[in-house]
Parts: sequence; structure tokens; C-alpha cells
Amino acid sequence: MKNPKLKIVLALTFLTLAFGAGNKSYAQVTIGTLTGNLQATAITAGQSQVCMIGFSITTTSTVTFKKFTLGWNNSTAQSHLANGTIVRYPAATTSYTAGTGTVVGNVTFNGGVITVDNFTETIASTTYNYFLVADNVYSSGSYDYNGQIYINGTFATDINNNTYAPATSNYRNYTFNPSAAPYPLTVAVPTTPNGLTATSTALTASSTNLVMFEFSITNNSSTAYTLSTLNVNSTLANLSSYFTSVRLFNNTTNTLPSLAGASNSGTVGSSAYANFAGLGFSLPAGATRFFG
Repeated sequence: MKNPKLKIVLALTFLTLAFGAGNKSYAQVTIGTLTGNLQATAITAGQSQVCMIGFSITTTSTVTFKKFTLGWNNSTAQSHLANGTIVRYPAATTSYTAGTGTVVGNVTFNGGVITVDNFTETIASTTYNYFLVADNVYSSGSYDYNGQIYINGTFATDINNNTYAPATSNYRNYTFNPSAAPYPLTVAVPTTPNGLTATSTALTASSTNLVMFEFSITNNSSTAYTLSTLNVNSTLANLSSYFTSVRLFNNTTNTLPSLAGASNSGTVGSSAYANFAGLGFSLPAGATRFFG
């Protein structure tokens, strides 16, 4: 007579072995983040061979990869980047240096996806380091573009179509400038504002002449700029429910002028910003003005 208990034990043993084998192929690959010699966050049009992002791959056995897939935060990767390459280094080299390393695969920029394929890359119980390098082709008028390249979710695919994801996401943010010259105007908040005398952020109803904040505008160009309109944004959805009038003062130094002096009146409505229109304020080349 056959032993039914033996069948059960054998079946359980088989299921355990099958489950373990299924997890093993994913556990042997570790994808890390590299930051050595990456491009600063500002990129100008025409800048070539920009090192955008870095990553490492470590395996505990032999794995042959055929594709890497990176993400882009919008559907315009091909409008900003071109001539991409992936450069490989051994484990000891954790920083990118132009003209060194081994170029791997073909890089395609398409919408929100950056694909590296047309290669076979075998990593046998060691670590390889990689950097994505590309040219910046963004030249859209006079506006900056905030771009983000990232490694997250399904990233690497091997020749058996197993896929691998990083344990920690790798995001890099960049500002793309449309011109090789410095962006004409820079808006900043002084690190040591001299006009904010309030000791509390609490506002009392019916208070007047409240100094809310300060900011500066610098003209980086070689010609004067005329400021016609300024919009000061707020997280409040309806400013007119909180403020009845707003005024804008300016000075050549980081000090608030007398509140009895000249100022520009603004408007607040149901929007989330205060509007100062019709300014006609000239900002000379290389000059900085402080506003409050």
C-alpha cells in the first residue's frame, strides 16, 4: 500500500525549492547611486557631454544585461537631450571623467523614457559603475525648463527578460537654460533680510503697514531691463479674504525704505497672488534691487 504522507512531504519540498529558485534571480543584483562629477544643476543650451546621472550594478553571480530604462519627468526628453552614451567604469572608479571609460550601448531619448539598448553587458560577481552622458539641445525662447532624470521601478533587463529595480530611487533635478549666456534676471530671497522686524509670524486682524517679506532682482546682462509687472505668489487661494491693499517698495541696498516714501500699489483679488502692474522700473546692467 502506498504511503499518502510521503506524497505530501515530497510535494511540500518541491514547492519550497521552486519558490526559492524564483526569488534567487532577483536577489543577486544590487543597483546603487553614484554622484561623482555629475553636472551642476544648471545646464545651458549647446553644452555638450553633460554627465547627467550615475549608477552602479553589483551581482553575486553572472548576469548578462541587454537593456537599461531610465525615466524623464515629462514627454520632452528628445527636446532637451541628444547624442547620449553610457560610459562604464570598474568598481574602483566612482566618478566620471570626460574621455575615459568604456562606451556601452545605444541611448534613445523618447518622451518620458530614456532607453539604453543594443548591448550585452555581463557582470560576473563584481561591480561596474555607469554614467549617462548627453548633449543639451534645449533652445526654447527665453524660458528656463526644470527637468528631472531618474532611475526607479523596472530599470535593468537581462537576456532572459528578468527585470531588476533599485532598492532606492535615484532622482536628479536640472534647470535647462535656453541660452549660453547667464539667464538675464535672477530673483532671490536675501539670507539676512533687514526689513522684516516682526518677531512673530502671527497676523492680527485690522493691522496695517505689515512688512511681509523681501526679495531681490539682479540683472545679469549687459543691458538695462524694464520691469513692467511683478506677481507675488501665495499659497492662499483667495488673497482678498485676508488683505485689502498691498504696496511694493524698492531700494538699492538690503534695507527697507521709509513706509511713508514712494511705493507701487498692487491688487489682490480671488487669485493666489498679488499683482503689481505698470511699474516701468528700469534695472541697469549688473545692478541688484531689493524689494519689500
